[in-house]
Amino acid sequence: MEITDKKLTSEDKQVFQRIANLSYQFNVVKEMYDYYLYDFQVITDYIKDKRNLNDKFKSVDFVNLYFLHFLSTARTFYQYTENLFKSIGKKEFKEWKNNISNIYDNNFSYRLCYQMRNFTQHHGLAITNIQEKLKLNSNGEKINDYQIFIDPSILLNTNYNWNKTVKNDLENYNGLIDFYQLIINYDKCINDILLYSYIGLMDKYSTELNQLMSKAMEIEEEVGIPYL
Repeated sequence: MEITDKKLTSEDKQVFQRIANLSYQFNVVKEMYDYYLYDFQVITDYIKDKRNLNDKFKSVDFVNLYFLHFLSTARTFYQYTENLFKSIGKKEFKEWKNNISNIYDNNFSYRLCYQMRNFTQHHGLAITNIQEKLKLNSNGEKINDYQIFIDPSILLNTNYNWNKTVKNDLENYNGLIDFYQLIINYDKCINDILLYSYIGLMDKYSTELNQLMSKAMEIEEEVGIPYL
């Protein structure tokens, strides 16, 4: 970003440039998250509209497609924030990584989806099971209801090298995995990663940003608002 106001001194320009550089780090984290959020909304909206699930084969194909995009943008968000904190400093990265490790250790949905990104890229599609049943709506009318599942036995019956913990999860999972609930739980974990990323950036830069903003306000009083 180029500072164009000629009234600013070289030192003044450095203040606003530094504010812009730090703001960029926050903005790109949010932008990467928004890419993920878009794919999350696409897949959840598709599943919630039960009309999409009338054609079972078509619905499996589309949900698998949307799931691929969902897993990819989630991993991109994770990898960007990971690389960002690696570049910030060892202390900051260690704190951030510890928080993410706690999410991984304590949430089956996060562990599985994290591994599923590589699985779907190299070994096959995740969703193979749609079940249909009749239920009563609010008017007492019988309607078709559809649920989407992942079968742990199908995931295990491949040559994919599952992480030891995830393999143990799948081997001990009782029944089929409710796909919708899986991605809802995973979304909560991604939101926690966003929160920890913001907290880490604020811990690192809040003091400097406050000082820079104070200097910027002083500059604006002297020369007017600069053009960035």
